[in-house]
Amino acid sequence: EKHIQSKHTAAVVVINPNNGDVQAMATRPTFNPNDFLPSLDPELWKDLTTRERSPLKNRAISQHNPPGSVFKVLTTIAGMNGGVFDPNMSINCPGYVNAGSFTFVLSHEKGGNVPFRRAMARSYNTFFMKLAMMSPREVQLDTAREWGFGEKSGIKLAGELPGNVPTPEFILKTHKRNMSKADLCNISIGQGDMLSTPLQVANFVAAVANNGTLFRPRIISAVEDADGKVIEEFPTEIIRQIPVDQAWFDALHDSMVAVTTEGTAKKAKVPGVVVAGKTGTAQVGSKKRPRQIAWFMGYMPADDPQYAFAVMVEGLFTEDLHGGSDAGALAGKIFREFYEQKKKTEVAQKTE
Repeated sequence: EKHIQSKHTAAVVVINPNNGDVQAMATRPTFNPNDFLPSLDPELWKDLTTRERSPLKNRAISQHNPPGSVFKVLTTIAGMNGGVFDPNMSINCPGYVNAGSFTFVLSHEKGGNVPFRRAMARSYNTFFMKLAMMSPREVQLDTAREWGFGEKSGIKLAGELPGNVPTPEFILKTHKRNMSKADLCNISIGQGDMLSTPLQVANFVAAVANNGTLFRPRIISAVEDADGKVIEEFPTEIIRQIPVDQAWFDALHDSMVAVTTEGTAKKAKVPGVVVAGKTGTAQVGSKKRPRQIAWFMGYMPADDPQYAFAVMVEGLFTEDLHGGSDAGALAGKIFREFYEQKKKTEVAQKTE
């Protein structure tokens, strides 16, 4: 928590991808629970409930935002489901994408034929927009829901939001028009009406790390009485087992390692540990008052995942945030310190 700047609202979630256990969950701004004992001062309660940045809100589960480019991992999986993905494929990135009657201008992405690995590492919007349009839109939307987006995870905490996977019905009701190819392109890069909580993103990437097992996040394994007798147990629970093509998933894992070794998340590196991940920078607000949400999700060690995580930092209207330089850098600080402390503990235990 100490690494999150006080001016930012943010959340970090760490999950064990092998069983769904929540190993860490932090949200900012926060409050001191000791202030509630034995009773809370009325003035402090008024401050906590009226403060603009809502310190009582658990942003890990009760704040949803567009996930930005971290969602490109899901778009890749949707391409697999649609039968249009090939890890050796390249897609032409001419600096624009024609999506029906709408054209996305992406002049900074004039890269010619871009291979998949580089598209993931450098986060080419063009590549993933075109990949999404290669198969029916239902494939993209159904795949998102299959991997836990647009629904509550069922974690035993109050206030969890389901996020949102836009449907044609939602677009018609909200925007008074039919869902278009431009909507699909926005969804493919985690923009538009696509919304996710940090917990959803962490649980999704945990399922990616373990090749298709979506666990229900667990924060407690059992309740015991004062004598140590188990009163109630909460066993590990699988939401669903998703079939995957292992060869294609090997290519996906490799591309996510490239994000940290040669792509947009070099600041997330951890000495002696290979980190797989994906950055995202979501645009929110309005054209007159734009704001960025910085994301970084991933897992480590890449060859034997023990920690899957999501970092979300909400920018101010007066600054420019990015997934790699802000959320990725934050993840790097957290895990570098974690592994350093872990190493010291292991050395101390050996000398005892």
